[in-house]
Amino acid sequence: MQMDKVDVHVHVFDLPSERFPRELSSLAPADRACPIEALIADMDAAGINRAVLIEMNGTEVEQHAYVTHCVQTWPNRFTATGLIDMGDPDPPARLRELVAATGIEGIRLGALGDPTAQRAEDLATYAVFECADELGLNIN
Repeated sequence: MQMDKVDVHVHVFDLPSERFPRELSSLAPADRACPIEALIADMDAAGINRAVLIEMNGTEVEQHAYVTHCVQTWPNRFTATGLIDMGDPDPPARLRELVAATGIEGIRLGALGDPTAQRAEDLATYAVFECADELGLNIN
């Protein structure tokens, strides 16, 4: 029995649009896209069966539209990890909203490269850990 090969940390994003809004950053400027079709071609060439898409373009539900689209279009190939704003007054509520709207299967703590981002060992994240456990989510 051969095991699936899984890439566990991949970023994809489309050009910003009304359908797929996203935050802009130096890693993902407005004129740059990393489309899912290119990832699928690379995965096929490398013999990778599945991948975990990691949201990097914002914490709002609508900013998860592209990874949600990818998972819904290719459910046998992809799952997704989302982002929430740990500075929100009620991060567990935001997590529940995100899961209900997108079907993500994991949550990533902290913003990419942000030295002030909430850390896993910070007790303020405990409520998010409890919520993730209740929802059956992975934590990245």
